[in-house]
Amino acid sequence: MIKFILYSLLVLASVTGHAATIKLSSGDEINAELIENTDTHLRVQHSVLGELTIEKTQIISFNNNESVATEPQSEIANITSETKIESDNGLFDRGWVFPGFDRKFTLGISGKESNSSNVDIYTAFDADYDDGYKRWDVGFRSNYSNEDRSSTDNDFRLYVNRDWLDPISPWRYFAKAQYDWDQFKSWDYRLTGIVGPGYRLIKNERLELIGRTGLSLKKEYGSDDDDLEAELMLGFNSDWKLAKLQSVEFGTEFFSPFEDFGEIRNLSHLDWIYKLTDDDRQLSLKLSLDYEYDWNVDPGDKHDEFIYRTSLVWEL
Repeated sequence: MIKFILYSLLVLASVTGHAATIKLSSGDEINAELIENTDTHLRVQHSVLGELTIEKTQIISFNNNESVATEPQSEIANITSETKIESDNGLFDRGWVFPGFDRKFTLGISGKESNSSNVDIYTAFDADYDDGYKRWDVGFRSNYSNEDRSSTDNDFRLYVNRDWLDPISPWRYFAKAQYDWDQFKSWDYRLTGIVGPGYRLIKNERLELIGRTGLSLKKEYGSDDDDLEAELMLGFNSDWKLAKLQSVEFGTEFFSPFEDFGEIRNLSHLDWIYKLTDDDRQLSLKLSLDYEYDWNVDPGDKHDEFIYRTSLVWEL
């Protein structure tokens, strides 16, 4: 994760209410009054855009345009008011693999050996980028379970989401593409595309709640019903900071076909995250509950499915 140089943080933590020139990773430059400087973000007052909160991961540098008083004997005395942020060379320091993104890898493993043997392996990767004007969410999920060396669960999901943001408006527009493969569903794999508007219902230091609606196109392969189907989508996602080390993330999406409006399907997740470390490669514990409901299933199959797990999350 991109971070400020330690000594610069100590200097700037006491500086608020001064004019600042902020250079963003997108290439934009903002001149505004600095209101608040925390470990994770700057809060500024802009003459046209109003009050803005800018994540430090999106800032290349900023100048508070004020001299900073420091102790002469301290090394901090040699630091100017121009504060530079270390560059992010991307995943595995490759430079071109998700540079500037917040990257996380999740791993959960459980097993049992007694009269029968059971193994469950869950992996996920998430990469998020937000500069106030655009947001990217990219990632995958994979779950594999077997009992007595016979697969009982085997699925994979890949998704890409792009949001077009307006810094002075709660409205946004989004486009999402998703690929699902599942060995035990009535289809082999499924493609889904969604476009539509979103609206930020709540935004403060502890809670963000966003609602979305849009048009979804779904295509299933290897299914008895393999026609291209148009659906109405309604969804919500939230991020709630319970405390310094704890947060809760929730998301849900409801889909209903236009031809058979009552035959809904739902994808939901609820995650409780507890930070175990607070460093460059942060480690967290995550407790998750995933829920999926589908009106149309094969005879004898259940309409809904609950999955709950414990896993570890590494920031990369």
